[in-house]
Amino acid sequence: MRHVNLISTKQINLKQFAHLKYLDLSHNQLTRLEYDDFETFLTNLEHLDVSFNQIYFVDEAILSSSNLDSTEENIISFLNFEHNNLSVLVNKFFYNYLNLKTLKLSFNSITFIPRFKVNDDVSHLSQNEAFYFDHNQIEILTEFNIWNHPLTIINLDFNRLASIDKDALFNMISLRNLSMSMNSLTKIEVDTFQKCYDLNYLNLSHNLIEFIEEDSFLNLNKLLSLDLSYNCLKRLEANLFRGLQRLSSLYVQSLNSIEINNRSFWYLTNISNIYLNELIVVENKCLFMDSLFERFVQRNLRNHYVFFKAIYLITSNVKSTNTCFLTFHLLQMRIHLDLKTDYQNEIFYDLCQNSLIRFSNTYQSNLKVCSRESDFSYLSRWNEKNESTTDQIDSLLIFTNYVYVLSMFLLISLFVPVSFLVFKHLC
Repeated sequence: MRHVNLISTKQINLKQFAHLKYLDLSHNQLTRLEYDDFETFLTNLEHLDVSFNQIYFVDEAILSSSNLDSTEENIISFLNFEHNNLSVLVNKFFYNYLNLKTLKLSFNSITFIPRFKVNDDVSHLSQNEAFYFDHNQIEILTEFNIWNHPLTIINLDFNRLASIDKDALFNMISLRNLSMSMNSLTKIEVDTFQKCYDLNYLNLSHNLIEFIEEDSFLNLNKLLSLDLSYNCLKRLEANLFRGLQRLSSLYVQSLNSIEINNRSFWYLTNISNIYLNELIVVENKCLFMDSLFERFVQRNLRNHYVFFKAIYLITSNVKSTNTCFLTFHLLQMRIHLDLKTDYQNEIFYDLCQNSLIRFSNTYQSNLKVCSRESDFSYLSRWNEKNESTTDQIDSLLIFTNYVYVLSMFLLISLFVPVSFLVFKHLC
């Protein structure tokens, strides 16, 4: 019953559908949901969608399951109340909803996370997977009930969150995706995420965070992506990212300058991308390159891009601003050309170093110079052969080098006698 201009559920006499399982009343003009209209089929209903209406009142008996026996539980698995006018949810709003997998309350005016209750006689865990509370007016994140701990996704974007209770996420041991972007958080404490062991994605961007307590991310050893962009951070402390050994993407864009410590990224042993504003990169270029050199060479990490020898050849010399510019732009070009093996990096550096030293050190000019004076076409051809291993490529290089040397030797051996005979004949 979507897009049919319904003003009231009484217009369709829902009481006649005793075995109704799927009900979609979205995109109408409903303002109230009365218990009498839903009572007949509440024990069978699995899917309810009333999104994009004007609902401001929901009878608490509808979702408190007051018509069920004490041992029964609601079988509904999907609830969608998005884009309505809900503001107040009573404490009995969700009762015995152990099978509820997806709850969508986005784009309303609710001010607190609804309470969830379960009968003491129920022994098994809930099936909750994804709860969406974004675009509301929630100010404080309070503790979730213990039976909610199978949750894997919680979205709290675009609220008014200013604080997180100490034990708010204490039972979220299965949580994998948590987003709290566009709020008013000012700090992150050490116990905020301490029990979120399975967390993969954490978005804290666009808040007012000025301070993150040391070891706040210590237990998040499965985290893959962390977004701290556009907060009020003034520096990245040395131990800020301790525990994030699996992190692959870090977002720290900022409108203001951020002080970077030479060990700011020390614990990010599996990092692939660090997103920083150009201003921050330029201001910390030398420190940033020294940090890369120290982590790559001393720890001997094998990342997606291997650049040990080329970085060492530059940074082992006297550290200067020009050296940092040279290293930084060389690193940019190496990524641009998708060079992965040690041999490719060495050849690339050997071909480019004189050009880079002679000309102005800007990315565009250096790329043009290196591309003009050096032939990298063979490197791109090798990169397309993903099935070839590095060892096979290196073996091929050694073989072709030997063939080249042997061929030159034979040519010279033939050229010298022939030249002597020609010269003798002319004389």
